[in-house]
Amino acid sequence: MTRRVLLSFTVLLAALAPMLVEAQPAAAPAPRTTSVIPYGSNSAAGHTFTHDGVRLYYEVYGSGEPLLMVHGNGGSIGDLAAQIAHFRQRFKVIAMDSRDQGKSADSKEKLTYEKMTDDLAALLDHLKSEPVNVLGWSDGGIEALLLGIRHPAKVKKLVAMAANLNRATERCVPTSST
Repeated sequence: MTRRVLLSFTVLLAALAPMLVEAQPAAAPAPRTTSVIPYGSNSAAGHTFTHDGVRLYYEVYGSGEPLLMVHGNGGSIGDLAAQIAHFRQRFKVIAMDSRDQGKSADSKEKLTYEKMTDDLAALLDHLKSEPVNVLGWSDGGIEALLLGIRHPAKVKKLVAMAANLNRATERCVPTSST
């Protein structure tokens, strides 16, 4: 992903942040640290669980209202590092590497958006989470939309960016599985 796309994405997220929650008094800014957090490969925040026979990797940061962040095709949690760093100051950020991507294991079956969406729902069950705000980018936006369709009780608010979803198709399949 180019720097310009990441910067545009970060600016857009900052602009959309008020839509994710009702107006609340501003919290004191988090103290700045000089350490760099290895989002997507952080043993202190990383965990795994198994769903549908696939070991899935996820990380949780911050506290507050839950915000599920979903990366795009062929990506990983690390692609959302700047956004996680920003939103963790106000939310409990939950991010998972989709099956066949990042640090999650490969599945033996054909990769579909529905399977990845159901993995997200299983993660929320695993965490015993209340309904979450969802932010998805690209294929992650498709998964976010499908989470709202397939598991509406798990979604409080949803923002999908650069997503395309054609409900007329019987099955949605990512363009690649790597």
